[in-house]
Amino acid sequence: MWLLERFFYFGVSFFILEQIKVQAQNGTVKLWNTVIDTYEGAEVITGANVNFTTNPATLQPRWSRNGRRISNTSRFKITDEFQPAYLTSTLTIKNVKRLDAGNWTFEVNVRNQSYSRIAFVTVHENPVLRVQRDFLVVQEGFPIYLVCYWTNNGKENYYKQIYLRSFTNTDAEKWIDTSNFDKSYSVFMKLKAEVKDSGDYTCYNTESNEAFSKQSGNIYIYVFKPDEVVCLSIIDEYGISWPNTLSNITVYGPCAEDKSGYSVRYCDLDAIWSYTDISYCSNGEYDLLEQQLDDIYSDIDDGLANETIVGNAIYKTLSEIKTVSRNTNSSGGLNRTIQMLGKIVDLANNADSLDEESFFQTVDNVLSSRNTDALTKLSKTENVSDAGTVMQLIEQFSGYVKRKGWNSTITKRFYGTNFEVGYSVLNSSASITFPQAQSGLSYLELPKQGTNKSDNFYTAVIYRTLQDFLPTNLKNVSRNQTEKMISTPVLSLKLETVPEVLSPPLSLTFVTLNKTGKSSSALCVYWDFTARNGRGAWQTDGCTRIDVSSNQIVCQCNHLTNFAVLMSLDSGIADAPVLSTISMIGSGISIFFAILTIVLHLVVWRFVKNDVTILLLNLCAALAVSYTLFMVESYATENKDLCAAITCLLHSMLLVMFSMMQCIGIHYFRNIFLASIWLSMADQFSQRSSLPWYLSIGWGLPFVISLMTLGIFVNKNYFLSNHCWLSVDSGSLYFFIVPAYLIIFLNTLILIALIKVSVTRTKIATNRSNEDSSNFSMKARQAMKNFGILVPVLGFTWIFGILSINEDTEMFQYLFTISSSLQGLLIFLVHVPLNKKLRAAFTKKYGRKISFKKKPILETSNTGNTTNASSDIVLTETTGTND
Repeated sequence: MWLLERFFYFGVSFFILEQIKVQAQNGTVKLWNTVIDTYEGAEVITGANVNFTTNPATLQPRWSRNGRRISNTSRFKITDEFQPAYLTSTLTIKNVKRLDAGNWTFEVNVRNQSYSRIAFVTVHENPVLRVQRDFLVVQEGFPIYLVCYWTNNGKENYYKQIYLRSFTNTDAEKWIDTSNFDKSYSVFMKLKAEVKDSGDYTCYNTESNEAFSKQSGNIYIYVFKPDEVVCLSIIDEYGISWPNTLSNITVYGPCAEDKSGYSVRYCDLDAIWSYTDISYCSNGEYDLLEQQLDDIYSDIDDGLANETIVGNAIYKTLSEIKTVSRNTNSSGGLNRTIQMLGKIVDLANNADSLDEESFFQTVDNVLSSRNTDALTKLSKTENVSDAGTVMQLIEQFSGYVKRKGWNSTITKRFYGTNFEVGYSVLNSSASITFPQAQSGLSYLELPKQGTNKSDNFYTAVIYRTLQDFLPTNLKNVSRNQTEKMISTPVLSLKLETVPEVLSPPLSLTFVTLNKTGKSSSALCVYWDFTARNGRGAWQTDGCTRIDVSSNQIVCQCNHLTNFAVLMSLDSGIADAPVLSTISMIGSGISIFFAILTIVLHLVVWRFVKNDVTILLLNLCAALAVSYTLFMVESYATENKDLCAAITCLLHSMLLVMFSMMQCIGIHYFRNIFLASIWLSMADQFSQRSSLPWYLSIGWGLPFVISLMTLGIFVNKNYFLSNHCWLSVDSGSLYFFIVPAYLIIFLNTLILIALIKVSVTRTKIATNRSNEDSSNFSMKARQAMKNFGILVPVLGFTWIFGILSINEDTEMFQYLFTISSSLQGLLIFLVHVPLNKKLRAAFTKKYGRKISFKKKPILETSNTGNTTNASSDIVLTETTGTND
């Protein structure tokens, strides 16, 4: 018994001593900090001291974040300093991120045992200085409230003081600054707003530390008078507050509390609020999904994620995105889904695998017909992802598959409801048919290429619903185009290695989906991703229509991308290339003869200078500039600012043409019609020049109208999407149509008045041998010849132009194109070779004999010299008639 007690005592003592020894050993591992409280963007330096009797070189120290071992990277730096009796391990964390929050573990190995210490890290967001409204509209005499505040990160008890700086002539002493006790926000108030308070203001702070940086927020205040119309502040049915807003302004606001994104509301010209557009808002779960993807990027950058970890993370997130996308039909949700798919394709390059089925199923969900309205809206919105981006995603996926070493000649396919994709390695002697050559189906065929010398990876796609979402923008066609539609599925083919020109060409057989389009108007087109500043548009280069029937169209293209068929709702678009060619050739002819008319008049300027000639040359100059702009405008459609400038200038020049014609008409009306009524005033009418008034009005008024149009419609589809010209949909075109047709109407009345003078005065001169009546009759006939050409040439041209807007009248498209192209030529014919005065001027200057219908009366002086009396009279005439 005694022996047993001694043995038990010895065992317990040994166990206690060993535990004391272990605790002593553990006690030699000490962290510098066990709790770390820091901010995003800060730098944290911590470490551990290890003191063991064993050789410190065998300790194998290591650090890990939330269970993942870290190593030296651009953000993390580990420095181990070994001494004979101890080890110091220093960890530096630069640019602290939210992901750095959690447990940081330091471990060492001693005699095959692991010893660890844990430090808990909390990462706080940095407070951000914000303004409640960056644009304030306040009525004169009402209070101004500027609210600036710090975002709450849950850490700070006191914030840095916020100040206000004004860049206006406001009275600083009239502003009241009110801050709460912790200075988390400040309200700057002025009791009565004045017009001089309008302008820029800035909220800012002056102190900085680990949590706070020097920041600022800008505010613009507009003080309106009581007689100005604005949309007054209101809270809508979603609980979103909308401030006072100027008319014809689109305002962006937040979403409802449980949503993320932004809402949109328009204050119209009558200062009436439109509905609140919340289609760009999305559920909060998208924020979580995007954060998961961003965390993967951060882990890759920090060296904490290998291909397996990335693959598992992508698999989890993609599965959740696929589930969410089944029920998404808002523009905001679809935009974010497409953007996340783009990130997944990018991240897949760092993963060991990608769940292709989930990826394609998510794309199929996005392309569902239930999303037609939302995707169509995205295609008209700047800086978002749309249906065109989906095609890019599939092409990027093709690159991912190839990089992962896919080398099978067996085609792998995904059969979705809304699209089908197949990819494989193409044997050097093989051709491609996708999906399958079958009657009643759309498919593509690529014959064996003569340049094929090795195997080639390809991806082929048929999009069955994409035609409903893509815009119908078509570049480099005549402006005389009608409404278009994509009438077929979209076929796509991408090769890893592709010749510059396919030979034989790619054959595409399309079955038309919509029977309202006319097959005769079919255009074979491809999607150019670079057009419209990267938004994409349809092009026709390298594609030819080979065959067409009531429900099938065959195209051939000598390059690869995404293909479809555009149809017009009538046959007008069928001959768009013909109309475009006629327009370009005719415009060149008009420009040439307009310039030639100017040059020939300037050669004999001292003989022909008068009011009408000056107005005519101004008209020719405006015509030449107009048609030059017309020829180059199609190349500026991708630059919105440049396109708006060209539209405004083209609008101005065309109105100058009409204004000069109106001034010529007024001149004839004044000097002939009115003078024929008041004969006593004839001399005053003929001798008093109104040229300064004509030129001021003829150039000034058109620019006033065009600039006013630009100001009104600059944010409301001022110009066409594929041409730099006024839009009929927004109504800006009517600012050209109304003035032009008013001038045509007035000049028609003037022409009728001139005809009346000619007929009436001819009868009087015949019956009474009245010299004045004969003179007025002659002038009226000459004016009718000169002016009577301008009115029909400009007038009927634009009558055809308006009629050509009607999509059921292809004939008027041709008439407008041809007649507008002949304007310069007709003006030249009437005012140069058929102009007696100009011919006589050249005769006098260069001594060339030019035959006249009526021979001039010759008078012989005593010296024997002869003078062409009638020519002298004509050449020095200052009444303004262009004989």
